[in-house]
Amino acid sequence: MNRPKRDRPATRSVRAAILITLPPGVYYEMYLTNSGHIAGSCGVFRTDGGVSVIHLNLPYTLGGCSGWLIRRRHQDTASSPTLLTTEDQS
Repeated sequence: MNRPKRDRPATRSVRAAILITLPPGVYYEMYLTNSGHIAGSCGVFRTDGGVSVIHLNLPYTLGGCSGWLIRRRHQDTASSPTLLTTEDQS
C-alpha cells in the first residue's frame, strides 16, 4: 500500500459482532501481523456487546502484513492472550 497523500494514515473500518462489553478501564486492541508476529497496532476500541463498527488507523508498512489479531487489554497491564486472529496459532 502506498503512503496516503499529505502523510495521513490510512484507515480501516472493522465490523465486530462477537466481542463482549468490557468493564471500565478495559479495551480491545487490534494489531496487524506478519507470519504470526505483531507488525503494528491499528488502535484500541470498545464495543457495546452488539454489532459494532470500529474505525482504526493502519500503519504505513502494510506490504508485509499477512493477518491481524485482537487482544483484550487493561489500561495498567500487559495484553491478554490473543482472542481473535487470522494467523495460525500452532
